[in-house]
Amino acid sequence: MELETGNKLPPEARIRELFSAFQNGSTEQALLRARAMVTEYPAFGLGWKAKASALAQLGKHEDALGAFATAVQCLPDDAELHHLGAKLLCVLGRADEARLSYERALQLNPTSTRLRKDFAATLSDLGATRQAQAQVEAARDFYLQALALDPDCVPALNNLGTVYAAQGPFLEAEACFEHALRLSPSHADARSNLAASLQDLGRIEEARQCYQKALELAPASHRILSNLLLCTNYAELDPNAYLDLARTYADLVGSRLQVSPAPVPSLLPGAKIRLGFISGDLREHPVGYFLEAVLRKLDRSRLCVVAFPTVEGRDPLASRLRECADEWIPIATANPRQAADDIAQRDIHILLDLSGHTSNNALPVLARRPAPVQASWLGYFASTGVPAMDYLIADRLSVPQSHAWHFTEKIRYLPQTRLCFTEPESSPPVSPLPARSSGVITFASFAYLAKIGDPVLALWARLMSAVPSSRLLLKSKQLGDPAVQDLVAKRFAQVGISRDRLVFEGHSDRLAYLRAYERVDIVLDTFPFTGATTTMEALWMGVPVLSLAGERMVARQGKALLINADLPDWVADSPQEYLEKGMRHCSDLGSLERLRGGLRERLRSSPLMDSTAFARDLETLLLRLWEEHVQASSDLQQPS
Repeated sequence: MELETGNKLPPEARIRELFSAFQNGSTEQALLRARAMVTEYPAFGLGWKAKASALAQLGKHEDALGAFATAVQCLPDDAELHHLGAKLLCVLGRADEARLSYERALQLNPTSTRLRKDFAATLSDLGATRQAQAQVEAARDFYLQALALDPDCVPALNNLGTVYAAQGPFLEAEACFEHALRLSPSHADARSNLAASLQDLGRIEEARQCYQKALELAPASHRILSNLLLCTNYAELDPNAYLDLARTYADLVGSRLQVSPAPVPSLLPGAKIRLGFISGDLREHPVGYFLEAVLRKLDRSRLCVVAFPTVEGRDPLASRLRECADEWIPIATANPRQAADDIAQRDIHILLDLSGHTSNNALPVLARRPAPVQASWLGYFASTGVPAMDYLIADRLSVPQSHAWHFTEKIRYLPQTRLCFTEPESSPPVSPLPARSSGVITFASFAYLAKIGDPVLALWARLMSAVPSSRLLLKSKQLGDPAVQDLVAKRFAQVGISRDRLVFEGHSDRLAYLRAYERVDIVLDTFPFTGATTTMEALWMGVPVLSLAGERMVARQGKALLINADLPDWVADSPQEYLEKGMRHCSDLGSLERLRGGLRERLRSSPLMDSTAFARDLETLLLRLWEEHVQASSDLQQPS
């Protein structure tokens, strides 16, 4: 349609009637009047603007956008009109286009507080979209632009905090969340994100309290409760208290579900068991390090492997794991019902969850029982609490029979170890003992900072005080931030260890990470959350690990690994024994040297890296679980 070039306007009385209809809340009447007016006066921009506004209020957003396009030709310098167009584009999911309309509106009316706030919210949404696409730098820039417009934009503050929490500066993440909470104290997500940030910095008790406050704000949030359950593993906790939390989680994800037993897929004689793996960690991640070699050795004449990643990895390990699977089916856990239906349609016999309460988990999916037999293995170290999780696969060192009551799942045992480590694709050779050339013992921990609680730090300080001139190398992502280094150094100073005895290092690629062990004589394990991946990597590089065993599964995995590596003298059952064994090992450099030279081969020949034997043991256990299920189903179908 061509617009009139003249200045023909409707009578003032009709214009007043049009705006009176809006003022009286009669949107339908206003739309009728606007339509009539633009039919009679096609160049009347206010009429098109009124039509666009009325259509938008009635939810007819595509039609409204068409009217807006005509209106802006008539009124190119109307800031309010460009604002309307920006909001319409946002509703239609066209946020990048909306940004242009917002920028034009701000050029025309740079002092509008309302416009600046709306534009900031849109920029924050644009950032969130980029962040979901793993475009972190672009996301951060959008959040910063949003806050330049509106320093009190809560979504931008919260989202920027998550960027800083992931890549630093880490203390800035805490500042962002706290600012958001000052503006919006009931913002449960910001409170939960603050808790995660505190956890990352090793402030576990503060993190637990913060998660609990977030849960009070959002008592129906299974995600926040899942985060709290993970956090509790970093501190001493009565198993009964943990189970209470886990059962509360089960109520949240399952109380409103009408879950029927999953149908038993047919299995003709000689047919393969369809074995599913579900996890957010089928990528460059510790779960991948322990899974790859096992997947390669599973007997494909007996098993069909189906992987359900909840996050698509884009790294070499993810590619190799994908090659190991017969079927690779990404699922989105945002809709647990749909994800569960997708899995159920694949006729999976046994579904193994590799995430538990860790990030990107699929427990709300598993609560719907998409497979007849479901078990927790590898990626978590406590009970999930989910009734539909039938089993937890463990070994007797990490979960003695007397500890079976710590779990809602039934415990099923592998004969030697629940973990089998994959040889790193490339790694440097074992180096000579560094103490021989340096003249001092270098201790180290490459653990996640959250594992280094005050009791850990205090015991390490006692050992360092007993071993004069010893040093401690700490390496983790957060410790690449000088501000975090200062905080950790102050904690050590409070227990008598000066900063000149500490070495801090941040993140590095895996090869450089492994090479860092060339400077380490002894690794000090954390407690109660003992190491698994860090322990195996240290042993692989010839560095022994001193571990303190506790009374929960997570506190015993260090012991289980060291016993399987035939290193019982490196396991302590009390802090005093930890101290005594550490001092004794430090005093015998000859023994340390001999151990270092043969540790890699010892590890290779142990159950911890015998992937062929481990795969056979796992297959035997899984087939037994399936036979038990078939028998139990048959018994239920028998007439009473």
